[in-house]
Amino acid sequence: MTLPPRDSLEHLTHADSDRVVRDLIGEVTRMRAENEKLDGALAKLRVEHQAVKDELARLKAFAAASKASSLRHG
Repeated sequence: MTLPPRDSLEHLTHADSDRVVRDLIGEVTRMRAENEKLDGALAKLRVEHQAVKDELARLKAFAAASKASSLRHG
């Protein structure tokens, strides 16, 4: 949706002003819905990221323990 330049908004009829306001409300509603979807996707990615970090820490600990064990048994 493209709004007319500001100075032309002052010359809108009441009906045209109402239409512009309805269009803006519709756009805000659409953007809120999109934002909610993005928030959900971000939350999912945060959970997945933490799981990857946990797995990496587990693998690093496993590798360190394996290396220490092999050094002791030489």
